[in-house]
Amino acid sequence: MRLFAVITLFLIDSLCFANDQKADQALKSVRFAVVESWPEPYAFFDFERNLNGGAWKEVFDELGKRMDVRVEHIHLSRNRVDAAIEKGTADVRCYFNEAWTSKPDLYFLRSLYS
Repeated sequence: MRLFAVITLFLIDSLCFANDQKADQALKSVRFAVVESWPEPYAFFDFERNLNGGAWKEVFDELGKRMDVRVEHIHLSRNRVDAAIEKGTADVRCYFNEAWTSKPDLYFLRSLYS
C-alpha cells in the first residue's frame, strides 16, 4: 500500500510538472499509456482488451477528476510506448522502469527515495 501511495504522489507531481510546462495551453485531456501486459491487480482488461478496472485505472481517473480534465487510455505494447511519448500521442507513462526504455531523456523521472 505504501508503494501505491508513493507511485500516486509521483504521478501527481509529474502531471503538475507537465501542466506547468503547458501553462499557456488549455489542457483538456491527459493521455495515459496503457500497456497491455500489465498484470492484475494493476489493470483489468475486458474481452476486447479495453482497460476497465484495476489500481492504475483508479489512479488515472482520480487524477483526471482532480485536474478537471478528461482521461484517455492509449493502449500500447511495451515496445511502442517510447514512440508514443516521443510523437506526443501519449502524455504519461506509469509502471515504469528506466531500464525498460532506450530513450530515458523523453521522461521526467523523479525518485521519491533519493
